[in-house]
Amino acid sequence: MYIKRERYLSKIRPFYDVDLIKVLTGVRRCGKSILLEQIKEEFIENIVSGNDLYKEARESVNDKINYYKDGNCCKRVAETFIK
Repeated sequence: MYIKRERYLSKIRPFYDVDLIKVLTGVRRCGKSILLEQIKEEFIENIVSGNDLYKEARESVNDKINYYKDGNCCKRVAETFIK
């Protein structure tokens, strides 16, 4: 059980869809991990279900693995240098 940090969350929410890396800093045991858990819960509740998020991430990783495993990346590099 934890206290909802609405004041901090309201400052962070506008940056959810910004393509920049976000960094939470603070002294030890100030609640950084709890804040990240609350952000994760908001994503799961409001944006996509947890299973869909996991499925999309897994499919994305599998696509990248298959791309490299099949040698497609090497073929593209070779084609670039041959031209």
